[in-house]
Parts: sequence; C-alpha cells; structure tokens
Amino acid sequence: MVNAKGRLAGRSGFGALMGSKNLKAVCATGSTEVDVHDADAVWQSTTKLLIDLVENLNDFGKVMKNSGTAGTLTDSAQSGDAPVKNWQGVGSEDFPPEMSNKINGFEITKYEVGKYACYGCPFGCGGLCHIPGKELLKETHRPEYETLCGFGVQLLNDDMESIFVANELCNRAGVDTISCATTVNWAFEAYDRGFITKETTGGLELTWGNAKALVQLVEQMVSNKGFGAMLKDGLKQALINLNLPESEFAAMHVHGQELPMHDSRFKDGGIGLGIGYEVEPTPGRHTSTFSGIDEYLEAEQKIEAQHKTLNKFYGKLKFQSKYKLSDQAATSEIGESLKNASCAEDIINALGLCNFGFYLGPMVPFVDWINSTAAMNLSLADCLLIGQRIKTVRHSFNIREGVDVASIRMPERARGNPPLKTGPNAYSPNVLMWDGAKAEYFKSMGWDASTAKPLAETLDYLGLDFVKQQLYSHKQTATI
Repeated sequence: MVNAKGRLAGRSGFGALMGSKNLKAVCATGSTEVDVHDADAVWQSTTKLLIDLVENLNDFGKVMKNSGTAGTLTDSAQSGDAPVKNWQGVGSEDFPPEMSNKINGFEITKYEVGKYACYGCPFGCGGLCHIPGKELLKETHRPEYETLCGFGVQLLNDDMESIFVANELCNRAGVDTISCATTVNWAFEAYDRGFITKETTGGLELTWGNAKALVQLVEQMVSNKGFGAMLKDGLKQALINLNLPESEFAAMHVHGQELPMHDSRFKDGGIGLGIGYEVEPTPGRHTSTFSGIDEYLEAEQKIEAQHKTLNKFYGKLKFQSKYKLSDQAATSEIGESLKNASCAEDIINALGLCNFGFYLGPMVPFVDWINSTAAMNLSLADCLLIGQRIKTVRHSFNIREGVDVASIRMPERARGNPPLKTGPNAYSPNVLMWDGAKAEYFKSMGWDASTAKPLAETLDYLGLDFVKQQLYSHKQTATI
C-alpha cells in the first residue's frame, strides 16, 4: 500500500491482502465540497494551534521538526524504551551512546536534501536523503525510529549505510520494516544460541553487529530467495518453516504480529503500552493507545464542570440509550486510564488526525473541530464514549470470527519473565501487574474480565444492538 510515491503501509501485510483480491489501487474523488457548519470557528481554533506549535513546542516537537522520529534514537536506547538484542540486552551496556550517536537523527540529517510532509501538514517531520555513490540510495527516505532501532540498536549495528539500504529494500518491496527487523533479530539470536547454523543460513554469519549479513538477509527476504525465503512471512511462519517449536524460542510477536521497538518493561509508561499489545483488536502495535488523553480530561474539567450531551448526540444517530450500567462497571483508576487511552486513539484514527500531533506540546482542539464542523455539542467524555463504541465493534468482530481474544498474550520476555538483571528496566514493577491491569481494562470497557466478551448490558448501553444479536444470538465459530 503506497501513497505519495514513497509512503508505505506495510504493517500486517495489507497490500498483500489487496493483491490476493487482484486489487491494484483505490482512487477517490468527489463532486461537491465538504459541508462545514462553522468554518470561521474551525479556522480560529486551527490558527491558535498553529501559533502554539511555533511558540510552545516541547523538546520532542523540536526534535521531530529537525529530524523526525529518528532524533529520539539515542534517548530511547539509553532510557530503556528501546529493546536490545531481541529484548534480552540493555542499551546502556550493549549499545552505548558512542554507538547510538552514529545512527541517530542528527547524523542522518547530514544526508538530507529536502523535507516532506503529509498533505496539508504545517509541520513536516519527513526527510528525503541522498547517499553519494550509492545508486540505490540516490533518492531515499530518511529511516524512522522503528527502522533505526530494529536494524540498528537491536542488532548492535552502528553502520548507518546498511540501515539506509535495509530501509530502502523494504520500502521498494512494500515490506514492513518493524516486522522484518523483529524477524531478523530473532534469527540473529537463534544463530547466536546455535539453534540455526551457518549451514541453515546458506553461509550467512548472523552475528550481532554484522551489517553485511543484515543487508544480505533483507535482500533475500524481499526477493524470496535463500534462507530469507524461510523468514519472509514473519516470525510465526518462520518457526513452522524451520520446524522449530515456538515454546523454546523468544519469538517476539503477539498473535502473529511482530512487536515494535518500544519495550513494555519500560518503567515510564510501559504497562499501558504492553496492555495495548495484548488487548487491542489489532495487537502488537505501539500506536493503538494515547495515554496523554488524561491531560485533556483534566484540562476540560478545569474549564467547566463535566456536562452531558449523550442524548443529543445519539439522537443524531437515531439512538438514545435507555440503559444504565450496573455497579460492575465501577473499576479501578488504572482500568479507567487504560480505557481512556485506548478509546482516545480510536477517535484520533476515526478523525484521520496525525498521532504525532498529540505529542508536540500544544493540545489539539479536536473536540472543537468536531463540534464546529458537524454542528454538534460534544464534550471530551462524549468523544471517548464514541471511541468505546468503535473499539467494542472492532473487538467484537474478532470474537465473532472465533478469535480467543482473552488468551492473546505477549512473549514472556516482553512481560519481564524472567526480569532483566541490569539496566533501566531491571526487575521492572510491571512484571507483577500485567494480568491484574488487563482484567481492570476489560472491566472498564464493560467486557467480561475473564473472557473479554462485551457484556450484554454494555452493548445495550452503547446502542450496539446488531453486535449483541451476533454475539448472543448466533452460534460462534471455532476458536482461533
């Protein structure tokens, strides 16, 4: 899936799904302008945001402006946010600053020949690069943090050019760099531990830090040749191809989706990230939740008392809830926080907004945009309830299709079992919290804490009668 000539949606192989349907492209056009209720109000709130992005940009925003997500690499490697050596190493010990600084955003921008942005974006965190003497890299995109960490920090590889090449090879093939790098990392560890040999790899020496072997392996994966052909379909299938039992290996995937480059053992927010890896309708993603929504809720409560506009909103949807939730819905603070973060991300996605925009410092006036555009009078709480409806429908689809959602679980290494003995994430307190926090999230969402199935009363409250009919009236398919 490609747009803007070089922006590829490789995650989860959506392009492969389109290919299986013989679908070449999707084109959209229109004959009328989008109706906006109060364009002046929209522009007023947008102008304030644009000014704030100039005057009140935080440190992360300044880094993003200069070098995109690549600029966060060194800090992530040293703080414990970035996993190392297939999640078994420690950045400050195995990939210290003298190595990570060789491949961070400030070094990469030396090869930058131009900036680019998504359509209409005033910020522009992307970069076009040129590596002299390399025809493949004559015009290439600046690698993002996930790519730099996966092909760099994780593999103990500080050879910048090899990461540029691996990134370009994946982009040209429409391959997700996260899944590719995580699969490669597993192969390097398996080689290091002797589970696969030089004979198995066809001569490739998958030793930590071997930049040449990295490039050769990625070339094989994207071209379906050699040892790479055994890995090209991701970790879950690679274990089958190589006839290796998953129980004996740290295959860092969740239900078949390879984990990204943010450590769930990280003491600063790792618990929310990890719960998201396990409970989201599309598991194993670092962009499924927005924990910063709690600050938005606090700000709204300071401005005015919480107001209720649910009936007015749902009247527009030809639905008005006649139900109230029982005391079962009363949950812990962590459950409510996890729920808010999860539902907020569904609203951000439903509105087509940039995820990064919510981390730059100034608050994004998305509630004002909704109300001014659609002639509504929603509060932030109302929006989160809409997010809960969206999340519940997506989650229920998986249940209807027979997915045992309650049993989806990260590899024990990502849960901190056994815990790291050194570094920022050593003996992380998250280790003892996973199952309890997960149950509290389910309860906050109004789902059964054991099975994760939405309660009938929750579906009544959310006005999801069609979902209730399918979950409670029809025979379920076999468990996946």
